[in-house]
Amino acid sequence: MQWMFMLVGLVLGWILDESFSDALLGALLGLGIGQAVHIGRLGSQANEQRRLLEQAQLALRTVEQRLAVLEGPGIKEPEASAAVPVADIAVTQIPVETPELIWELPPELEPVAAAVNQARHAQPLDAWKPAPTDRERANPPEPNLVERAINAARAWLLGGNTVLRVGVVLLFLGLAFLLRYATEGMVVPIELRYAGVAAVALGLLGLGWWLRTRNNDYALMLQGAAIAVLYLTVFAAMRLHPLLDPSAAFGLLVAVTVFSAILAITQDALGLAAAAALGGFAAPLLASTGAGSHVALFSYFALLNAGILVIAWFKAWRLLNVIGFTGTFGIGLAWGLRSYTPELLWSTEPFLILFFVMYLAIGFLFARR
Repeated sequence: MQWMFMLVGLVLGWILDESFSDALLGALLGLGIGQAVHIGRLGSQANEQRRLLEQAQLALRTVEQRLAVLEGPGIKEPEASAAVPVADIAVTQIPVETPELIWELPPELEPVAAAVNQARHAQPLDAWKPAPTDRERANPPEPNLVERAINAARAWLLGGNTVLRVGVVLLFLGLAFLLRYATEGMVVPIELRYAGVAAVALGLLGLGWWLRTRNNDYALMLQGAAIAVLYLTVFAAMRLHPLLDPSAAFGLLVAVTVFSAILAITQDALGLAAAAALGGFAAPLLASTGAGSHVALFSYFALLNAGILVIAWFKAWRLLNVIGFTGTFGIGLAWGLRSYTPELLWSTEPFLILFFVMYLAIGFLFARR
């Protein structure tokens, strides 16, 4: 869910100003909103589970009280004595006084009777549905959107290997600032600097692949950071410094996307597949010059969705399907609001039908699993 919000924010940020900074800001804002919604849903599920647990505990205590009452100390009947043969003699019946009935319980049974009366008054109308507790009557206020986002960021940073995650974030930011300020106070050729950053990313990718059998989480995080650095390097080489023309940059972004998808399928890593899909849908936005053909754009989306359809045949990755659906129809809707004219009907309608059929098949494959 959070990836969908992130992609929507990326598209909206790009539509507003057609700048990478606004698109990145929109993506971060969408990711924060998605994380907040996800955390809120988890919090409501936790509250529901806590309520059910309290109901079960109260019902269990009620059953224990009933068992204690039913299994209380009783008065054992004396065992019958062995029959002794007696000779036939005349026995005169002596009148025996009938004892007076006592309507009060003996002292040893008074606590049991008190427990019965207490359980009878405390028992609700439905024995298996306890009365609502004070916590249920007054639910605490839920955290707002900002608090949820902060809690989600803290949970991601402090959950698991914190040192590793902080190191990966710092590495990514360091390489980003290196590309941004590559021309200030350095005498090394600009091409060599970009080549060095790309070499570092490829080294991280190779290290992650080598460590995949030893520490899978660590290896996947290194590979994800390397893929992000490669996307950033290609984009910066096209926009910040005119080292690559848009067609070459678009080809490199597509190559990184395909390579990331292969890594994800090989290692059964949904995170890498989601990163590849996000990068694939962001590639035409990052390499756009505003003068492209919508037929080429939708043809590229058709190839990208064909890859998602092939992955859906082998893997039941719902997140990947959601990213593909949102990216395809979200970017298509944005293009339609800005550039569609009635004359373009016959060049756009076949793509719309094709995308509809593709995601109908993807939903059918997911339902079968």
